[in-house]
Amino acid sequence: MDVPFCVRSKYELDYVTGQRADTRSDFPWMAGLNICTEHISRKMIILLSAMLIAGAVFLFMPLRFFAPEKEKTLATNRYDTAQIGGIVMFVSSRRKEEKLEDLLAYKILTQMAEGISKKVKRAWLIHGGTLDEEGSSYRNTVELISAFKTSGIRIKPVGIDDIFDANESFQLIDDIFRRQLYGMNPRDVVCDFTSGTKLMTLGMALACAGDKKLIYFPKTNESDGRQYLHVDTQSLLTGSNV
Repeated sequence: MDVPFCVRSKYELDYVTGQRADTRSDFPWMAGLNICTEHISRKMIILLSAMLIAGAVFLFMPLRFFAPEKEKTLATNRYDTAQIGGIVMFVSSRRKEEKLEDLLAYKILTQMAEGISKKVKRAWLIHGGTLDEEGSSYRNTVELISAFKTSGIRIKPVGIDDIFDANESFQLIDDIFRRQLYGMNPRDVVCDFTSGTKLMTLGMALACAGDKKLIYFPKTNESDGRQYLHVDTQSLLTGSNV
């Protein structure tokens, strides 16, 4: 049975006897405290002591257990553009002072052509605009087809009516993978969203989510288009780290 007790400080008077209290108690380590625990049981004191010890251990645990979580990223290592077998990409428009060679699409196709082997390489160029519009995406696509007609890359133009329609972008890219690969393995085809509008990019990301390769060329690589970053689209669905 738990017996209530009272721990008094060394100089505390016992108001019952008028004498200085005896510092002896069942818990000597508490003798210097001016704490009356006459309504607290032994089990409660033991529990409180255990909590204090646990708190101390918790406070002094190695900081490594509280290190910030490793930052998650969707982009993996850089890859050589020359190794691309097939690519679906958006063709941007260009200003009057810009040349065809300044387009990222031109640089990508140049790198792909340098890596030509026995395998057939293909490119699907998604464009908007009209042919009679100077520097339009459509006109650039026609000029790209002409510039690379002897490169060994089979280029197919794909027109988009509304470059601000994510759903149309999704349907175009989904149709390419369903009907227009011409025997090419889908794993050998990448989708580059670097030059598209935000909504075109959204449509492409949705079309690629899960099992297709989504890539982009960071600003530091747009000068030559030699290397690209691969986005792990599986992480878009699972939220797992790359």
